[in-house]
Amino acid sequence: MDKISVVTGATGGMGFATAKIAGEKTAVLISDVNQQKIDAALAELRGAGVKAEGMVCDVADRESVRGLAQKAKSMGRIVAVYNVAGLSPSNNFPNDIIMKVNAFGALHVNTEFFEIMEGGCLLNVASSGAYWMTEDEIPKELFDLAFMDEEKFKESMLRLAKDAGRDGYAHSKLFVKYFTEKAAFRFGRTKGIRVVSVSPGVIDTPMTQNVSSKGVYAAMPYCAFNRLGTPEELAYSFVALADERNSYVTGVDLLVDGGCGGAGYNARHTKAAPPSIL
Repeated sequence: MDKISVVTGATGGMGFATAKIAGEKTAVLISDVNQQKIDAALAELRGAGVKAEGMVCDVADRESVRGLAQKAKSMGRIVAVYNVAGLSPSNNFPNDIIMKVNAFGALHVNTEFFEIMEGGCLLNVASSGAYWMTEDEIPKELFDLAFMDEEKFKESMLRLAKDAGRDGYAHSKLFVKYFTEKAAFRFGRTKGIRVVSVSPGVIDTPMTQNVSSKGVYAAMPYCAFNRLGTPEELAYSFVALADERNSYVTGVDLLVDGGCGGAGYNARHTKAAPPSIL
């Protein structure tokens, strides 16, 4: 039986790089919302020797995610699910759409694949933005509704998105990180599934290359390497963290931001001036 890796948002920079690297050791099922982009990605993956299938899936739609999970199950044993699909305000998406894809999408992917997996790893992509809020700003009671009353959770999160302004994206990714931490115990105890997340900093993708996203480059004076990260660097961290040999790692988030946060960068408010070279 084939080992299967599933990648959502697989036609974007980080998603495609993840599918390519994961495909070195497993078959891959890629998904995104555009069939033509999926076809192009499949052609490139197969040309590189990756055993790959594709399927249109909108992570904001639970039924769509359920179909993806069933497709993956029919292909073999699912060892890793990389939920890379996500939206950013840098491409002028409104807060409610960002919340549906980032937060609701994470909930849908994790809960639907939990139902069909035995062991394996669910990897969620959060953001360095999840670290920009203080502990007392985290709406934990609201986030906890995801485990108790999904409809109330969604209604409350959409109200939060409406009122959050520029913090809507950060809230959506903060939920992803929070959900990962809280779901790990239940998923591990009941089905041996690991749940982890990765929080990228500023990565050189079409999303950050957009003319409206120039503000992301404000992080560069704080970066230890004075450059953007690459999709391949992020994808390697995803695949390494989800590797079956990391079998005791769960409920954690890996911050991959080139040291920007540690040096004082915070897009909501700068915690410190850029450090000088010691």
